[in-house]
Amino acid sequence: PSNDEVAHLMTEPRIWVLVDGISGHESQSLGVAEALGLPFETRKITYAGFAGHANTLGFAALGGLTPEAKAGLEPPWPGIVIAAGRRLAPVARAIKRKCAGGARLVQIMDPGRGFGAFDLVAVPRHDRCRARDNLIETTGAPNRVTTAKLSAGAERWRSKCAELPKPLFALLLGGSTRRSGR
Repeated sequence: PSNDEVAHLMTEPRIWVLVDGISGHESQSLGVAEALGLPFETRKITYAGFAGHANTLGFAALGGLTPEAKAGLEPPWPGIVIAAGRRLAPVARAIKRKCAGGARLVQIMDPGRGFGAFDLVAVPRHDRCRARDNLIETTGAPNRVTTAKLSAGAERWRSKCAELPKPLFALLLGGSTRRSGR
């Protein structure tokens, strides 16, 4: 974006982060948005019908969304849309189409079809995507972990761990997924 576009983004929340209830995807998208240090708004996407098929066919579509979700996708249009996961890819592409290309699309994870519609696609290196001009490979998944959050967590646990033998090691595991059934 130009300096004028950045100045505009800093005064008005013109970054939309699309979220659809998949916590791992939301964490990645929100982590990227927070790291930008600019105001942003979330747009809750809820599905009806056969919403998942839009991306399979490569559509830019809002047809599979609930009326409430569609109502949240109206002007004024954002300058940047951030999304993660294949189900949100057609929604992001539809937003770009509705605002006549005025929104830049940032996709976290492989969008599947329609890769070229995105201005930037960030994919973990282990996914082994074919090289493209709009692709950046990451070492891992973006997240909301910051130095400040780690320091606050360490302080919160310091007294609880004070009596334990040293050195201490921590293992962080992910949460439940659709596949795990929890």
